[in-house]
Parts: sequence; structure tokens; C-alpha cells
Amino acid sequence: MNFRTRLFITFLLAPALLVILAVVLFPFVFNVILSFSNANLYHIRDWRLIGFAQYVSVFKQDLFWSILLKTVVWT
Repeated sequence: MNFRTRLFITFLLAPALLVILAVVLFPFVFNVILSFSNANLYHIRDWRLIGFAQYVSVFKQDLFWSILLKTVVWT
């Protein structure tokens, strides 16, 4: 393949890649960031990063482990 053909293919694929990034990657990264915050639906704009505190509180609950076990068994 010559340079012009590769450039043409790149121009055809670029919009599709941008759409995939916008639809898949941005929400994924945003949700990972939100999982480390104290965001809730009552104060959607007033959130701050709190680190692993959410995860620590969930992992300390016995109910989480029983539900996780049931999920693993039934899937």
C-alpha cells in the first residue's frame, strides 16, 4: 500500500474511532472517577473525590460478600 491509500483509510476510520471513544471510553472513565467520589443524585454537582472510602465501606459489609457469592454461583 502506498502513502495515499493509507492516508485515505486513516481518514475513513478516524470518525468511527472518535465516535467509539466518545460513546464508550468517556463514560467508562467518568464512571471510574465518580466511583472514587461522594456523588449522589440529590447533590449531583456538589461532589468531591474521597478515594477508596466507598470501596472500603462496601467491602466491610457482610451483605456484599453474600451477594457476591450468589452472583458468582449463578453466573
